[in-house]
Amino acid sequence: MTSAFIKSALAATAALMTATAATAADPIDTWKEELRSKIQSSNRYPAKAVENQLEGVVKVRLTFAQDGNVQGVQFVEKSGHDVLDRRAFATAIRLGAMPALPEGKDELSLVVPVRFELSDNS
Repeated sequence: MTSAFIKSALAATAALMTATAATAADPIDTWKEELRSKIQSSNRYPAKAVENQLEGVVKVRLTFAQDGNVQGVQFVEKSGHDVLDRRAFATAIRLGAMPALPEGKDELSLVVPVRFELSDNS
């Protein structure tokens, strides 16, 4: 039996933040992990894509205001399948408010790859 699941992950690069050595206690890493979890829980594999066995990765740039609200969403790289592209974009727009950014961050822009992969759990 084939079941669909989505893997969503944050890219390690952030366009508007300086590169720093990551530690487990880094507030921005904690914030990114919460974002990753929120994307995973809110994204659903489109039924049409499952039906047609479509897989792919959509990369979107998400820009967050200091208060955690999404300020902007744009495609960085499409999957080649409109149904997957539309779902990834809609998921990004519907994220809703995240917690406020860690102190010292006025805005944060991240490239987020949203992966659509089918697995065979037979």
